[in-house]
Amino acid sequence: MKEVTFYNELNYLGGDIVGEMINQLDNKHSDSKRKFVRLDVVNDILLPQEDLWLCRDCFIHLSNDEVMRALGNFVRSRIQYILTTTYNLRDIIATSILVILYQPSYCLTDGCPLTGSDGCDSPGLVEEP
Repeated sequence: MKEVTFYNELNYLGGDIVGEMINQLDNKHSDSKRKFVRLDVVNDILLPQEDLWLCRDCFIHLSNDEVMRALGNFVRSRIQYILTTTYNLRDIIATSILVILYQPSYCLTDGCPLTGSDGCDSPGLVEEP
């Protein structure tokens, strides 16, 4: 996200559970458009009220119970959209629950432009409805 230019009212709030990482990112990359906070998506009942949760490479580090608790926190939040990566069947099932419950207006299928395969890191979940 350090290379992304945020125009007008767009801002980025980065979160991670590792406090030292947040301190480093905050010192190196914070500005009027980028902020970083310590965030525990499993145990913090109130997630920041943002438009999009970019949940990248998170669920792979959590137990099944923790993934479900994190998704529960998302559901209770006022965050309108989630963009998440999936690496294994557990992540795909968790993401599928969101698709079934919330019938998203658009779902992206991950693909690898270099190989033409269905996915570099992960299989796609669903196509555009």
